[in-house]
Amino acid sequence: RTETLRAYREATFRSYAANSDVIDGWIWLSAATPRTCAACWALHGTLHKLSERQVDHPNGRCTQIPHMRFDEQPVTVTPGAEQFAKLDPDTQDAILGKAAGEAYRDGRVALSDFVGRKQDPVWGPGLYVRSLKDILGAD
Repeated sequence: RTETLRAYREATFRSYAANSDVIDGWIWLSAATPRTCAACWALHGTLHKLSERQVDHPNGRCTQIPHMRFDEQPVTVTPGAEQFAKLDPDTQDAILGKAAGEAYRDGRVALSDFVGRKQDPVWGPGLYVRSLKDILGAD
């Protein structure tokens, strides 16, 4: 699934670029379910330039939807952070982990803090979920 979706995302990227006269960017779209990771929740609904490729993680299910230059009724996506904030604490904990969920609700971390980006020498750029220890430090 990972490589099939990577090929799909690349084809989508090229299609959007070829139609830059009507498309000026793309919106990150995740499943926004309890199975969605914290990084994808944070990126859900974010607007990206046409020059930026969507980079997901292994087994990622995210996709991109076009942002049109001249759209009288533009597609609106409620930001993932806004949707995540409305989830019950048990669901937040299931996604983040108990300690990270508590840190999130206490305001010590934001959902966007969990977005990690890396460069693999074989597979190229990738996305991952940062740990609470990575975000806050060993203490």
